[in-house]
Amino acid sequence: PLLGSFLVFLFLGLKSFTYYFFFDEADSFMDFFNSIYQTHFNARISSVYPPFPSMVYALLNFLMPPEVDDVMLSVRERAFALRSSPIGITLLALHVGLFFIAFWLLLRAWEKKRNLCLPKWCLLLSGPLLFAIQRGNIVIYAFLFTFAFYLFNEDSRAWVRQIAYMCLAVAANIKLYPAIFGLCIFTRKRWKDVLATIGYGLCLLVLPACLFSGGASATILRFCRSLSQFSSTGDGSLRFVPYCNFAWK
Repeated sequence: PLLGSFLVFLFLGLKSFTYYFFFDEADSFMDFFNSIYQTHFNARISSVYPPFPSMVYALLNFLMPPEVDDVMLSVRERAFALRSSPIGITLLALHVGLFFIAFWLLLRAWEKKRNLCLPKWCLLLSGPLLFAIQRGNIVIYAFLFTFAFYLFNEDSRAWVRQIAYMCLAVAANIKLYPAIFGLCIFTRKRWKDVLATIGYGLCLLVLPACLFSGGASATILRFCRSLSQFSSTGDGSLRFVPYCNFAWK
């Protein structure tokens, strides 16, 4: 991250630092607040988030102050009202603060394990991470749990390895792509550990889905349908297209 940032600044100037962030400054942290406002247990969720993070957002939805539900406001305005409220600011501070604390502790553990001296602030303030934080996106926790899996999945203690497998299951139930790291277990031919990891992942997929309207099967099917249709145009706006178009962009 340090070398990459230096090269970017060298060729594009200090203004290039702003390229890390979402183009609409007024929309900062709104992935977090939109998700809280729009996710309810009594609603049939239609989201690119799996049931597990949707469950977390639905629980946070109970903490919304009454003024956010003003019928005179649009859905977007209500999410902005949540961002401006004391409870919204507190939730965002906890969301970002807990991540930084946990990531710092994992970096220290990595240093001790590999006998390294890491530039922690360079890693904490890398471009993609800054963008995810500025959006308030829960993907930062997918990265955090994936990093925990990477650090501890080869530990000599069986109970530590099980925690690592749980971390991978959590990461894959926040965003799907960390599941590829399951190949680390598969290639070692630890079949019991493979089955355990799959079991953890399925539990985190099915059990939260049971809490939403329509039950587990309907919720999971809606999630798969939303995921197959979601894409970005590249200019910051969103549209719905077949997944094959998204995959080959």
